[in-house]
Amino acid sequence: MISNSEIKELIQKIAGTYGKANVKLFDGNVVSVDLQSFTCVVDSIDSSLNGITVRFMLEQSDGDMSVPQVDSTVTVAMTDFTDPYIVSATWLDEKLFVVGNQSYDIKPDKQIFNDGGFDGLVKSPDLTTKLNNIENLLNDLISKFNNHTHILTLSSGTGTAAITLTPETNTLTPTQQSDIENPNITHGANF
Repeated sequence: MISNSEIKELIQKIAGTYGKANVKLFDGNVVSVDLQSFTCVVDSIDSSLNGITVRFMLEQSDGDMSVPQVDSTVTVAMTDFTDPYIVSATWLDEKLFVVGNQSYDIKPDKQIFNDGGFDGLVKSPDLTTKLNNIENLLNDLISKFNNHTHILTLSSGTGTAAITLTPETNTLTPTQQSDIENPNITHGANF
């Protein structure tokens, strides 16, 4: 005797739907957020699905993770083969992009690349100005050193006047902003 599951499988094969995911999308409101488990609880807007635990992203280790705010509206995808996950959200507490072992955490007031261990990005124009000021000062000191005349007064004998015997021949070349910046990553003061 053929079982119900076998009949279902045969019908799906005839219809061409066997092994294909049945995708359902619904809009809902976020009830709560759990940052530890990367999930939130969502109630559908039409109240047909309530208290559904939804993941922030399809795969926790790779992709685009949106952390929604409580009371925000989200679109959730559900399939036969995956747990429900967020497709889009109206208000985000943060957005995290994970690609392999690299992560990019975008919060409303701060962006963090990887673990943030190198602290803030350099402000290239300000650093260029600061380096140029140091380079100009050092070059000026080198010039003064090389052109300085010593007048020696000896208690017994005559004094001599002589320039520095071993002048400094090196000077610093002013730093260009292009020397110290990566044009592929830009940032500003306002987000």
